[in-house]
Amino acid sequence: MNFSKFYRLFSILLSTAIFASFSGYAVNAVAKKRSRKYKWIVKGKVNINTGSIKKLSFLPGIGRKKAKRIIAYRSKRRFNNVVQLRKIKGIGRKLLARIRRYVTTSGETTISRRKIKRRKND
Repeated sequence: MNFSKFYRLFSILLSTAIFASFSGYAVNAVAKKRSRKYKWIVKGKVNINTGSIKKLSFLPGIGRKKAKRIIAYRSKRRFNNVVQLRKIKGIGRKLLARIRRYVTTSGETTISRRKIKRRKND
């Protein structure tokens, strides 16, 4: 095979790969924009010592994985204050600041959430 033919074939393959990666990026951007059509409104509080995985995952920034970590931590030792959530992997200063008003260490779990359509300005 001649070097120029090899170079031409390589450039075609490279440009195809670049185009494919950018077209995938555009699809992801559209999907992301579509998911921002709605937002969650959270009301109430969740007791981190007794809340279920479902109720803990209602917290903004907390999914099933972090909720499971919270439950694993509390099975070993009880939470005395909300700041102890920082000991859990994935919960830092910023996330704790976001969820602090929805979290308590005593009382009932009264958290609920509902999905609402975003306004044009949001």
